[in-house]
Amino acid sequence: MIKEENQMDRLTLLFALLITLGTAVVSSTVSPEAANTILLWAIFWTLIGKEKA
Repeated sequence: MIKEENQMDRLTLLFALLITLGTAVVSSTVSPEAANTILLWAIFWTLIGKEKA
Protein backbone atom coordinates (compact mmCIF):
# COMPACT_ATOMS: atom_id res chain seq x y z
CA MET A 1 0.00 0.00 0.00
CA ILE A 2 2.77 2.41 0.93
CA LYS A 3 4.66 1.57 -2.27
CA GLU A 4 1.59 2.37 -4.37
CA GLU A 5 1.16 5.74 -2.67
CA ASN A 6 4.85 6.51 -3.09
CA GLN A 7 4.70 5.64 -6.79
CA MET A 8 1.58 7.78 -7.20
CA ASP A 9 3.31 10.74 -5.55
CA ARG A 10 6.30 10.33 -7.87
CA LEU A 11 3.98 10.23 -10.86
CA THR A 12 2.20 13.37 -9.67
CA LEU A 13 5.54 15.13 -9.15
CA LEU A 14 6.74 14.11 -12.62
CA PHE A 15 3.46 15.31 -14.13
CA ALA A 16 3.80 18.63 -12.29
CA LEU A 17 7.36 19.07 -13.57
CA LEU A 18 6.33 18.33 -17.14
CA ILE A 19 3.42 20.76 -16.92
CA THR A 20 5.69 23.44 -15.46
CA LEU A 21 8.22 23.02 -18.28
CA GLY A 22 5.46 22.97 -20.88
CA THR A 23 3.95 26.11 -19.39
CA ALA A 24 7.31 27.89 -19.49
CA VAL A 25 7.77 26.96 -23.15
CA VAL A 26 4.23 28.02 -24.09
CA SER A 27 4.51 31.33 -22.23
CA SER A 28 7.79 32.19 -23.91
CA THR A 29 6.65 31.21 -27.41
CA VAL A 30 2.89 31.71 -27.61
CA SER A 31 1.32 33.86 -24.90
CA PRO A 32 1.23 34.15 -21.12
CA GLU A 33 -2.57 33.87 -21.15
CA ALA A 34 -2.46 30.47 -22.84
CA ALA A 35 0.17 29.31 -20.35
CA ASN A 36 -1.98 30.39 -17.40
CA THR A 37 -4.96 28.51 -18.81
CA ILE A 38 -2.91 25.34 -19.26
CA LEU A 39 -1.52 25.65 -15.75
CA LEU A 40 -4.97 26.11 -14.20
CA TRP A 41 -6.38 23.11 -16.08
CA ALA A 42 -3.39 20.99 -15.05
CA ILE A 43 -3.89 21.89 -11.38
CA PHE A 44 -7.61 21.22 -11.69
CA TRP A 45 -7.12 17.76 -13.24
CA THR A 46 -4.37 16.87 -10.76
CA LEU A 47 -6.74 17.62 -7.89
CA ILE A 48 -9.50 15.55 -9.50
CA GLY A 49 -7.04 12.68 -9.97
CA LYS A 50 -6.07 12.85 -6.31
CA GLU A 51 -9.73 12.77 -5.26
CA LYS A 52 -10.50 9.69 -7.39
CA ALA A 53 -7.40 7.80 -6.20
